[in-house]
Amino acid sequence: MTQLSFRLTFGIILTLLNNLIDGRITIAQIIPDSSLGAESSRTRPDTIKNLPSDVIEGGATRGSNLFHSFREFNVNEGSGAYFANSGAIQNIFSRVTGGNISQIFGTLGVLGNANLFLINPNGIIFGAKASLDVGGSFVTTTANAVQFGNQGFFSVSEPQAPPLLTVNPSALLFNQLNAQRIENRSIAPAGLDSFKSPLSGLRVPDGRSLLFVGGEIVIDGGGGVHTVIEINRDQVKEVVNAGLHALGGRIELGGVAEPGIVGLDFLDDQGNLLHLSFPDNLARANMLLTNRALIDARATNPNLSTVGNGIQLQGGRVEITNGTQIVTDTQTSQKAGDIIIRASQLIISGSRISTIAGDPNSRMTGNAGSLTVNATESMEINAEAKLKPVQLRINRREIQTRTIESGLFTQTNGSGNSGEMLIKTGHLSVQNGAEISTRANNRSQGNAGLMTVTATELVEVVGKDSKLVTQSDGSGDAGNLTIKTRQLIAKDGGRLQTDTLERGQAGTLIVEATESVEVSGRGTDGYNSRLSAAAQENFTAETGDGGDIIIETKRLSVLNGGRVTTSTITGGNAGNITIKTGELIVGGVLSGDVARITTFTSGGGKPGSIYIKADSISLFDNGLISAAVNPRASGNAQRQGGNINIQTRTLSITNEAQILASTAKKDQAGNIKINAEEIELSGEGGLSVAATEGGRAGNLTVTTGKMIIENGAQVSVSSPQGQAGNIDITANSLSMNRGTISAETGQSQDEQGGAKIKLQVSDVLLMNNESTISAIALINANGGNITISAQDIRLQNDSDLRTNVLSGVGGGGDITLSANSILAFNDSDILAFAQDGIGGNIILNTPVFFGNGYQATDKVNQNPNTLNHNNRVDLNASGAVSGVISVPDLTFIQNSLFELPETLINTDNLIASSCVVPNQEKPSTYILTGPDELPTRPNNHLSSPYPTGTVETIPNSSPAKIEEPSGFFRLNDGIMVLSKKCYY
Repeated sequence: MTQLSFRLTFGIILTLLNNLIDGRITIAQIIPDSSLGAESSRTRPDTIKNLPSDVIEGGATRGSNLFHSFREFNVNEGSGAYFANSGAIQNIFSRVTGGNISQIFGTLGVLGNANLFLINPNGIIFGAKASLDVGGSFVTTTANAVQFGNQGFFSVSEPQAPPLLTVNPSALLFNQLNAQRIENRSIAPAGLDSFKSPLSGLRVPDGRSLLFVGGEIVIDGGGGVHTVIEINRDQVKEVVNAGLHALGGRIELGGVAEPGIVGLDFLDDQGNLLHLSFPDNLARANMLLTNRALIDARATNPNLSTVGNGIQLQGGRVEITNGTQIVTDTQTSQKAGDIIIRASQLIISGSRISTIAGDPNSRMTGNAGSLTVNATESMEINAEAKLKPVQLRINRREIQTRTIESGLFTQTNGSGNSGEMLIKTGHLSVQNGAEISTRANNRSQGNAGLMTVTATELVEVVGKDSKLVTQSDGSGDAGNLTIKTRQLIAKDGGRLQTDTLERGQAGTLIVEATESVEVSGRGTDGYNSRLSAAAQENFTAETGDGGDIIIETKRLSVLNGGRVTTSTITGGNAGNITIKTGELIVGGVLSGDVARITTFTSGGGKPGSIYIKADSISLFDNGLISAAVNPRASGNAQRQGGNINIQTRTLSITNEAQILASTAKKDQAGNIKINAEEIELSGEGGLSVAATEGGRAGNLTVTTGKMIIENGAQVSVSSPQGQAGNIDITANSLSMNRGTISAETGQSQDEQGGAKIKLQVSDVLLMNNESTISAIALINANGGNITISAQDIRLQNDSDLRTNVLSGVGGGGDITLSANSILAFNDSDILAFAQDGIGGNIILNTPVFFGNGYQATDKVNQNPNTLNHNNRVDLNASGAVSGVISVPDLTFIQNSLFELPETLINTDNLIASSCVVPNQEKPSTYILTGPDELPTRPNNHLSSPYPTGTVETIPNSSPAKIEEPSGFFRLNDGIMVLSKKCYY
């Protein structure tokens, strides 16, 4: 139990004890003091409305204001206290100067239409049977004084006759460190509303104001009032929430925790609507609204203007618990009132705050009010309530009432608009099925309001059915849902969503999280945690579009079945997803549900597109980014699928994770475009553009510095029954280790061209361990071409380049390789087949090609399967008519490659400056002038020109000059020598 709850509970117990004592001991009732002198208040007994009552007369009149002063002011149960006033009086001020709390256990009233102010700094309690019978507004406060502009004060601390206070009050002054509590536990009958529904508690006339301003504020509904009503001639027990009622007017509750001034304003010229103004820096006291308390400012009277009506709560720690309701609904053409809550901490448990326009059976045009919450430290909404369900008996059958929906709601059920929802806090927590929503329901024509949540630290939506929602169920649009925070968490089934169910447009979901966003897990009901914008299923032909999702954060994690989704299952289109983040992480499977970022259509509309800009992206453990037309999609029109556009520094896709653009209908799948410095694809999965049922696959374009495809990863475009798109990869280096790049296209009535693969690698293309690059045509389609340009191409360990037409007369695709060198080893093949058509051409644009056991063939209709695992490198362009194989003249190098001897040449016969003398050049003439002798030969012994009998120091010699070779030279025996040409 919190400290506040303990204090309030203890206070309630003391009050209950007072009630018990009240049955035996009569408390002092109304005792005037002498501070007003000759204008002192006086009482006389009377019977008013069948109640024994005290009529309060006298007092000091100042203009339209009447002032009373009492030493004690109490009203016993079963009795009344009424202030008498002339018609010229607009405001009655009643102060209590003694040191005791005021206990109102009976009826407090005014014999006229004046506003009544009850002022007692020692505290005020309204008991279970307390009621109001006033003609104007009612203000109860534990302030020390009331200010009247520049004219002065009506003070309790310094009780004197009031000066010339003829203007309306302007402020309430508190000079205590701890202002005393105001408590209301009234469950007394309070009449009927305009719809003949019973009310209980304290009530002011419709269109007037009810204000509590003190220290701690307690409103206890007593668990509700059991009222017997008749339905179908049966007696039915109905539970009526008791509390405060100002239908079409204003209710304001304010708690003050330190000396200060609270402003008091009149919102209308008639003085009916009063409003409190709290300074921003004034500390607020705690507040508890509990046990089915009802704070009720509904607009139920169609003839009453509701301009200025609403509810305001100002407190420190504000707890709204156990079935409490705060409502400003309207079932008229008038606007519902606004709700404003300001607190340091706001806790809503098993309770609801709502402003709703219309009902399902009306066509009223009133708009719902706005709902604004400012909880500077934290805000927690929890659907769990401690109250037991209430049993009702209808037609002799006992049923259980449904539990109250817990949360904040602004809603329209008619042609009016829903109000805005504005929440500002440090920490917002929505748990256990609680909801914050703006809705346009019941096929209404109105728009759902905007929702904006600003939390300096954290927004968390946790648990089954916990959600933040904007939704349209009619021709109106859903509002945008905007989250601004440091950290956003949606987990264990928590949802943030904006939807349309009919003709209206879904709103945009905007998340700005300076630190991180996490979407993970699913609830106990099987629903995944998600951020979503959707055009949902409906039962009419009317369709609206789904909304966009925009996320900007340092780190976005979508984990263990979590989802970020835009979708349509109607004729409307799905919205786009735009993500800007430092780090994107997507992965994890929970009971078969994969983590995903996806846009899709299962109806007649189009999917959206996905745009991601991130410093790093990691997809793992079946993580999915996709834009899809699903198999259940309706409509015969060929639609364009959604595109995926990714810009990042590093992209890692591992362990069956995938980026996918697809269609399962006769539509065109979208394109995938990726720009990254480094890309790593590892494990089953990868990059894919796919179409089924005759659809056309889009293109896949990759621009990167370094790309790795390994361990079964794939880069593919495919349409088994239609036309596949193309693959275009531009990279500095491309390394494949048991990786696949494939393009697969299906049948076509016009024998369409196949899907193409184009690779541009500025450094090395390395294919190893059964890696494959293939372009395949299935039925009656031309094979796609493979075009590769690289500095060097290396094929190792059964790695293949293939084009293939499996059946039909389509021609095989060409394979064109351009590189400084192409090396193929260990059963790596280059094959261009066509089953019944012309085999593709194989063109090698390279000065150096080598394949161990290399064999080129143009054999007609050779089975490509016979060329695999034959321990040689095959170049084959087979078909009904074979294609052309074009390779460079390789005999020079082929004849020069054999096993080298252990000793290539006698190095002892070489000197540092040896060179090669071409034997095919015309001999030249050598003339030596000088001494009459020939130069020595390398193997001759030299005679010393100096005497050798004397031992001398060996002179230092400079190192021999290194002579660089100029190229390869073939000797007469066929051996290639790296040397330089002799010049003589």
